[in-house]
Amino acid sequence: MDNNHYTYTLGGVLKYDTKPQHKSHKKRLFIILSVVALLIIVAGVLIWFFYLNPQWKIYKNEEYGFTMKYPAGWDYYLIENNDVMFTMSGDIMFAPKDIINSFKEIPGSVNGKSLTFTFRGYGKYEYEDFIQPILSASDEYGDVTTNDIAIDGISGKEYISKALVEFPGISKGDLVVDHVIPYGNGYLNFSLFDYRQINIFKKMMDSVRLSNKSGLSMQNTHDL
Repeated sequence: MDNNHYTYTLGGVLKYDTKPQHKSHKKRLFIILSVVALLIIVAGVLIWFFYLNPQWKIYKNEEYGFTMKYPAGWDYYLIENNDVMFTMSGDIMFAPKDIINSFKEIPGSVNGKSLTFTFRGYGKYEYEDFIQPILSASDEYGDVTTNDIAIDGISGKEYISKALVEFPGISKGDLVVDHVIPYGNGYLNFSLFDYRQINIFKKMMDSVRLSNKSGLSMQNTHDL
């Protein structure tokens, strides 16, 4: 098939080739698509920077000697009584600010997943004799999976418990995660109650910095 165009003039027939014009269309289309792709990338970076990558604050615990980052839209609160299920007096709760404010107003209104993230330190024997057997054992209430982890270079354990029954604020099938490391003369226990926040939990764990690196290794303590 002849793709050339012909123009008829008084002097005869003028022939011209359309192929260069076709190539010009391709080039313009390529440039347009490249610009669109670049704009999409730039928009994605801006959305990530301003909306999906919130600024983080630093929490410092003088008693146990560590720092940890947490999202700017969160806050923390010291639990001072034993009336809240899954917690004890002295636990430190991290959660979105609206949950923290609700807890301050009515402590009993926050439980289960709403606790979001808690921290507690244990003495060596308190943890090994009472807490660790509960965290690590599967029973009719929860199915537990154990993994090795490390927090700022200190080896520890991850316990993931899948709820087999309903609890206040926790539905059947919900996951609760505990990260535990030996530290100083005891243990540090970081607990995630709301598994929807697992990505934030991982970032918080990655940000933990310990000031006393003489913390014991798991191999030097009784088998966890």
